[in-house]
Amino acid sequence: MGNSHTGTKGDLSIHLNPPSGVNTNGAYLAGSKITGTVYASVPANDDGNYADAGDVYIQLKGKEKVKVRYHETEFDEIEEEEQRVEKFEKKSRNIVKLKIALGSDDKDSIQEGKYAYPFEIQVPEQLPTSMKIKDDEEYCRIEYKIETVANKKVVKNDKKKIKILAKPPSSEPLSNFVEPVTEKISTCCCGQGEITFGAKVDDTRIGAGEKMNVDFACKNEATVEIESVEATIHEYVEWIAGEHKYHRNNEITKGTFQKDESMDQITKTAMKTNRENEDNDLERGLKDELLKEIWHSIQDGSNNVTLDIPLLAHHTYSGAHIHVVHTLTVQILTSGLLSDSPSITIPLAIVTPNHVSDNDSIEPKYDYDPPEDWDMNNITTAPAAHNYESAPIFGGAYVSGNTEEDIHVAPIQFTDNSADPEQASLPALLQKIDFSINAKSTIQELINDVSWNRQLFSTLQPQDLADIVKRVTMEFDQTDVAAMIAQVISNFTTYHVVSLLRTLATWTRIQLVQRLLPYCKDISTNSSVILADLTDWEKVCTESDFKIAIDSRMAL
Repeated sequence: MGNSHTGTKGDLSIHLNPPSGVNTNGAYLAGSKITGTVYASVPANDDGNYADAGDVYIQLKGKEKVKVRYHETEFDEIEEEEQRVEKFEKKSRNIVKLKIALGSDDKDSIQEGKYAYPFEIQVPEQLPTSMKIKDDEEYCRIEYKIETVANKKVVKNDKKKIKILAKPPSSEPLSNFVEPVTEKISTCCCGQGEITFGAKVDDTRIGAGEKMNVDFACKNEATVEIESVEATIHEYVEWIAGEHKYHRNNEITKGTFQKDESMDQITKTAMKTNRENEDNDLERGLKDELLKEIWHSIQDGSNNVTLDIPLLAHHTYSGAHIHVVHTLTVQILTSGLLSDSPSITIPLAIVTPNHVSDNDSIEPKYDYDPPEDWDMNNITTAPAAHNYESAPIFGGAYVSGNTEEDIHVAPIQFTDNSADPEQASLPALLQKIDFSINAKSTIQELINDVSWNRQLFSTLQPQDLADIVKRVTMEFDQTDVAAMIAQVISNFTTYHVVSLLRTLATWTRIQLVQRLLPYCKDISTNSSVILADLTDWEKVCTESDFKIAIDSRMAL
């Protein structure tokens, strides 16, 4: 290496080009490229020799950060009594760290002078959206920055905060056709009959700033009138620091369904007849007819409401310290003193809208506009640096600290065994999913790997598939993951579907069956295997899907 530095420090300055994405509102889209230039001004030593700056790097870092208030009781020796003391705990965890060497391979030293280091960073596509919530002194943040790394004794490093926007999810809608529920209605402890109702959301993954359509249908068999039916979306945010938590719950949008004749109350005589029917053989047939009636009403879309998702709504997220949950509640408000108000809750995911995209047609540009006092004729420009060969590190240990400098997060290091076919195993895959930032993206990458595909995915048994999909903690991605894997299993059968039905969340079952039926090689002979596991409502909703899948398979 070169001589020790005893003169004035130089400077590193980062210049970023604007995001090339469409409708990203100044954020860099996950999966896109960040381009720019690092300008380096390196002074000479006092003896006129070169300054040893060591290697120069540019790196992308992303973290979760939280701060939570709590109270403890401590003994005050001056007052000689116990006092309730306010304290704060901070936690931080790495989301990603990606480091790129700048300049040429010869980095033993940097001579005195002015340098331009163009760079291009391929942003990992699984990164979550930047966010920041602050309530008084408590906060939660997902933040990213670009920073230089060089010998601090020779040059002053620079850093720039940036915003990342998560990649839009699959364009395949993830609907939720809620199974109708029957609720007994009481006023002042007196039974007034029952109301059966259901709802449908065309796509439970909805983009911030978009409109969501909700369909509703009911059968009022109570002697109280339905005054109104409301659809409300709530955003629940919780952040955790050690044993301490903080949360906030906000209503972000609301709508009211039209009032129609199905909401009218019935007479006491009609209610008496309904109760008598519960005790005879007509009950089963009446129930089936009721389900079909509600299904057709919802499908017709005769009573629906459109909800506007706020553009500034936070994205649904489940991390180490931060959880953002969205739910839609459809609630019936009935007349009468102390009358029940039954409701159903539907999980939602607020995501990046599909109209947001990266403009891949734009060639990467590097900012060669140097600081004002620089002479363009005396600048040494290095070749552009890329991260094509630099693997990002995801995840990290949970750490605490009082200041930013205290919080040093040790990333989880994985040995790259992708070239070793022995590593393509179920335990290895489950471990990768557990430590991934985005399980869906991780699984897709491995499916595209020939050795993983041949040695693991193509031969998965039903229970193995269920073990993989249930490991995906984001329920909204489970159906997509199941469909991705089903396409590469050499002998995908109805038993694979049943194994998933018995494992995954109830609200995903209808969509799961609809997506997977076309891949079942035995559907024309073994459809009863799946049907035996479905409820009456699920059979009604998937009846046409079974017919299409069976006809298609028999035509092969």
